[in-house]
Amino acid sequence: MENDLTSSDIISYALTGAKLTKSFVCKQHNQYTNDTYEKKFIAGLDFYRNMLGLTTRDGKPIQYTADLTIGDLEIHDVKISDRQALYSPKDVVVGRDEQGKKVILAPQQRLEKFKNANYEIIDISDAMIHKTMSSDSFTNNEALHSIGKIAYEWYCYIHCIEEYIENKYEEIVSYILNNENREDIVTIVNDGRHYTPIDYCSEIGTNSFYEYDDSDGYRYVVFDLWNTIAYKVRICKSDLAAKIKYSKPVIALYQYRIDGSSRETIFAICQGDFNTELHLSTLNIKKLTLEEWSVFVKRLEKLGSTFILTLRSMFPKVRNIEANLSKFENGQIELAHLLDFEDSTTIGIIQVLNILYENRTSYNFSESFSKNIQNIFALNDTTLAMNQEQKRNFLLELKQLNQEGILIDYMKNGISIFYQIYQNEQEKNEDLL
Repeated sequence: MENDLTSSDIISYALTGAKLTKSFVCKQHNQYTNDTYEKKFIAGLDFYRNMLGLTTRDGKPIQYTADLTIGDLEIHDVKISDRQALYSPKDVVVGRDEQGKKVILAPQQRLEKFKNANYEIIDISDAMIHKTMSSDSFTNNEALHSIGKIAYEWYCYIHCIEEYIENKYEEIVSYILNNENREDIVTIVNDGRHYTPIDYCSEIGTNSFYEYDDSDGYRYVVFDLWNTIAYKVRICKSDLAAKIKYSKPVIALYQYRIDGSSRETIFAICQGDFNTELHLSTLNIKKLTLEEWSVFVKRLEKLGSTFILTLRSMFPKVRNIEANLSKFENGQIELAHLLDFEDSTTIGIIQVLNILYENRTSYNFSESFSKNIQNIFALNDTTLAMNQEQKRNFLLELKQLNQEGILIDYMKNGISIFYQIYQNEQEKNEDLL
């Protein structure tokens, strides 16, 4: 019955800025999968979602649980959202010490309101946040079944399938709805023929999909989460009577970016000989070794040190920097607040704005923003990384400019050229990429 159908986020809003929904899912089943798998899966990814700059539906930063080291003090299970919540909290920050006793961090004047409380003044300027990147968040039952649902719904969406075909999709649907414990439906790709080309044509934070017919006789959807970990999901038996032989390029790649944009491109997954039967190798999830997981940890670490340079993604951040700069100029906030308590993305954006200003005479307004970014920064795409040493050096430069009294003009120049570029793209009716 059509009245029993509900709109479903094919890719959960919690995983992407690109909205992809369709009303073709039974309300009862959608509620079941949401309560049984997806809520727990999403909660397990809060740390990574925060690093990507994703927010709650009402625009608030994602909270995650981590450990803090402040001098000799170890505080565990602390709820953290952004750097301001830690370094300049409006409310108390709560955790537990090594003995399990509650520890509260807050401004001194706030702690003084607690009767009979013992407190000491500590310097949190060098506080270290610790978070273990556990494989469980990506390989537990909730994760695998959520991924299975995402891949199946995406496959139905792309092929305009709006009804259940039992003899074709029985396995994948039963796996999703009956909470089946199977190792052959959802697996993790461990094949350079996927990761090498996907790194070339995709950006950190982008969710990518493609389908292909494997030499084992089944059709699969490959879902690459944030350009970090790729899952291979068995959808159905291949429609092809004979095993397909692939020649490159043949596979359509669908990308849903963190800034809300999306695109379809060609994915050259086959390397070497033409007319090759394709089989992507996978890992045994139940026997995943530390060495195997360490490869994905390196990919996940990029979420916190890499940001995407598109007008769509930069615009709200530049607006926020501009608002804080006005407050700083009027003496309402201090330098630490202006620099967002040394948030990596904010520092990176400020540096990009300055480089755009320095290259304003060579900026080609007839070309797209993406093309100019690639030319100015010598990039293959619009992904820019900043390591800790680069960040530290640039922070020292900003602090020196502030001491010299020229930081405000320095930042205003960068913001000004950005708005010129943004207006130019709007006038060209570009998609602000």
